Parts: sequence; C-alpha cells; structure tokens
Amino acid sequence: MPEWISNALWLGGGGLVAWLTLILTGRRDRKSAEHQMIDQFQEELAEFRKQTNARLLKLETENTAYRRYVFQLIDHSNAHGITPLPWPDDIPR
Repeated sequence: MPEWISNALWLGGGGLVAWLTLILTGRRDRKSAEHQMIDQFQEELAEFRKQTNARLLKLETENTAYRRYVFQLIDHSNAHGITPLPWPDDIPR
C-alpha cells in the first residue's frame, strides 16, 4: 500500500474519532444542561408549594376564627331575644 494512502487513512481515522468525540461530548453537555434546568424547575416548584401551603394554612386559620365569631354573634343574638339576620345561601354553614 502506498504511503500516502496509509497516511490518509490514519488522518481520516483520527478526524473521525475527533468528530465522534465532539458529537458525544456535545450530547453529554446538552443533557447536563437539561438536567440542570429540570433541577431548577423542581426547586422553584417546591418553593411555590411551600408558599401555597403557608397561605392556605393562614386562610384556614382566619376562616375558622371568623366562623367562630359569627356563631358567637348568633348565640348572643338568640340569648338576648334579637332575631339574627338570615344566613346567606351562598355561604356554607
């Protein structure tokens, strides 16, 4: 085999290996970036859930306090012979 063909094959093989390395490294880096973005979104979602749970707990606590107060007013009205206002239809008892 002539020397120039042997050199061309070595050079072509080296180029092919370099090209494959570049492609595989690019895929790895792209997957790494995708995983990083997924991790970031999961962290943000966890924070939103934490905030939502805190808000819901606060609203439930306030709602319980308001309901307790309303029933105390109704009991006070009944105890003193005052006719309480009718309960609104759109509010559950």
